[in-house]
This record gives sequence, C-alpha cells and structure tokens, in this order.
Amino acid sequence: MVKTTVKILLIILFALIQVSFLYHSPPIRSYFHPVLLGVILLTVWSGARSGVFFGILAGLCLDLYSNFAFGIITISLLLPILMITYIFKKFLARRTIYSTIMVVVVGTIIYWASLIVWTNMMSWLNWFPGAIVLTGQLIQMIIIQVIINVLLTSFFYLLFRYFSTRFRLNLISAT
Repeated sequence: MVKTTVKILLIILFALIQVSFLYHSPPIRSYFHPVLLGVILLTVWSGARSGVFFGILAGLCLDLYSNFAFGIITISLLLPILMITYIFKKFLARRTIYSTIMVVVVGTIIYWASLIVWTNMMSWLNWFPGAIVLTGQLIQMIIIQVIINVLLTSFFYLLFRYFSTRFRLNLISAT
C-alpha cells in the first residue's frame, strides 16, 4: 500500500514538474520528458501491471494540459509499455544495464512514433487540427531526448545497483 502510494505520488510529481516547471523553459521542455522516463522505468522495474496503471494515470494527467485531442498522450504512453513488456518477455533473458538502456531507447522512439501517427490520423480525419510534421528539427529533438533518457537511465540503474543491499531491482521476469 505504501509502495503504491509513493509510486502514484511520484508519477503525479513528474506530471506536475513537466506541466508546470518545464513549460516555462522551452529548450528543457523539448528535450526532457520525465513522465515518459518514469513510466518506462516503472514498467521495467515494477512490472507490466503497475506500468499500465501508472501510464494511464500519467497520460490522463498530461492530457488535461496538452494541446492534443484528449487521450492521445495516454495511448502514446501505453504503447511503449506494452512493447517493453513484450520485448522483455520474448527477447531479453539477462537483466543488465544494456537491456534496460535498449528498452528505454525503444520505448522513447515508440512513444514519439505513436504520438506522430495518432495526431496525424486525427488531423487527416478532420477530428483535430493539430498534426505533428516530421521535420529534421523534430528528429533532432527525439534523438537528444533518447540520449538524455539513456544517460538518466544509466545513472539511476547504477545508483540502484550501488544501494542494492536494501534496494533490489525486480525487473520483468522472462518466464
């Protein structure tokens, strides 16, 4: 109960940081997505069920303040969670820093691909006027976001490994 409450408060805190503080700094806002990184790491370290729950919670919090149609960010956060769970169960037998980094890279790319596809589909159907155009600047922003997510994931992974006597990582099981 306490763990779940702490995780819920952590996701809400990430959403508040992203919506309030990062909104006023466009360069940081473009390259740092704490909710996406938090949901991906929670999925890897806590399991698919909690990842889906926190993905829905975080997506709804971000959908309230986004300029996209309601539900686009929630769906875009859920797709990486489902793909991460599938990748861990089918392909990754060892839980190393490399597999965690690979999952974060794939999750970030799937999030952005999903966001681009959903907004463009809504725009093409004339349901919502805001389409994301795939330009060189957007690709550069996604690459920088992947690099930042990899660096932060490496830092958190090594930090958790350092304090492993009390804080053992329970990654998604391969069976």
